[in-house]
Amino acid sequence: MIYGCRRSTTVFSENYATLARLSLPKFREVCQKYPKLEAEMKDNIMKKYNDPFRKFMMDSLMKVPYYSAFSDDDKNFFAFNFEQQNFKQGSII
Repeated sequence: MIYGCRRSTTVFSENYATLARLSLPKFREVCQKYPKLEAEMKDNIMKKYNDPFRKFMMDSLMKVPYYSAFSDDDKNFFAFNFEQQNFKQGSII
């Protein structure tokens, strides 16, 4: 929801659970009303979310001079929204 990307995991409950769902429009409304909450969530993602693909993308972005002008928040947006494609050795890209 924060960076507009697909979720990166699925959770299975082992026991009875009560859950709540926050729609994207309501999430945006909450973030607009409480901007510090959104800032804390983004900061938490940058500091604690150690997904290997995100780390690879962030490391790759840092190697491209064009991206150095962007904020860390923008770089996270790019990293979470790039589409991964794999190519065999010798492929024409």
